[in-house]
Amino acid sequence: MGQDTFLRHVCVSLLKVALFRYVDDYFGVDDADEAQHALDCIVRVIHAIMGRGAIAPSKSLVGSPLTVLGVQITIGTVSISVTLDLDKAQKWTSQINYYLDEAACMPAAEAATLAGRLSFAAQHIFRRAGRALLRPLFAQQHAPLEGNRVGPNLRVALNWWSRILSLGISEAWPVNISDRPPVADVFVDARGWPPRAAAVIHVEGRIAYTSFMPSDEILASFLDRADSQIMGLELLSAALGLSTFAELIEHRTARLWIDNRGGECALLRGSAASSGHNCLVHNIWGFALEHGFGLWVERVVSRETIADEPSRELYSTLDEMGAVWMEPSLQRDFVRW
Repeated sequence: MGQDTFLRHVCVSLLKVALFRYVDDYFGVDDADEAQHALDCIVRVIHAIMGRGAIAPSKSLVGSPLTVLGVQITIGTVSISVTLDLDKAQKWTSQINYYLDEAACMPAAEAATLAGRLSFAAQHIFRRAGRALLRPLFAQQHAPLEGNRVGPNLRVALNWWSRILSLGISEAWPVNISDRPPVADVFVDARGWPPRAAAVIHVEGRIAYTSFMPSDEILASFLDRADSQIMGLELLSAALGLSTFAELIEHRTARLWIDNRGGECALLRGSAASSGHNCLVHNIWGFALEHGFGLWVERVVSRETIADEPSRELYSTLDEMGAVWMEPSLQRDFVRW
């Protein structure tokens, strides 16, 4: 059993503290009076096991708001909000702009440090929007000493992060779940050949659907594959559905149902190995961030998705259900950085 696993076990089993994960910090985001007692118990136990020098004061803080690794968390009576600490955002932006405007190279150590900081921020504030553009930073960690120049992919990533860090984006979740609007279910599917993408939405009793044949220009953005580009088309169908139904989804959570395992994993992870898929995933999450709706990804068995028929240009079942046709719309170029 590793040290972190052992300490988590002690906190949960012995002290009955609601602790999901332990790394090397002891932070409690809550009313200071309520959280302080739990923290004091943890600190006393750790001191007894590992000695009084085991915990630095800066690593054991409680309160609300509380800033953890550049992310400020505030628990209010109405909502829980998460935002970037202004000083950290300005510091990271200055570092990024230095490598964009002045330095021709980014050392591997600097790339690793920046990737770690931005990864934590992306995970807690930008949904999954920034994770695709962390890939160039992680790749820079392994660049040879003579090849650590700021290349085009890294430049694209740094430009995006420089812009997004200046926007003051924050996430907020209502404390009372009844204050949240109903979820919009979006089912997406694609046909490999001839290529076609389709999407169906069900929200508050209303059903609408759309489908389209992607252009040669869109298809050319995907790398050659032996699977008729089905994963790329499945991701494109997700972009199509969210874009076409954007007004119906806005300020809600879109529960996206997809039957392609690769597409599901890429969307959940927020990035993909293939550059074309990575671009699509990035823009899907960015679109959700831009339009103010949450995104929840679920897997559906192929034979059970209602989007299967429109992806094959069959609409009778949807017509019988009273579904409404909506003209396909891609409100942005999802296949371009």
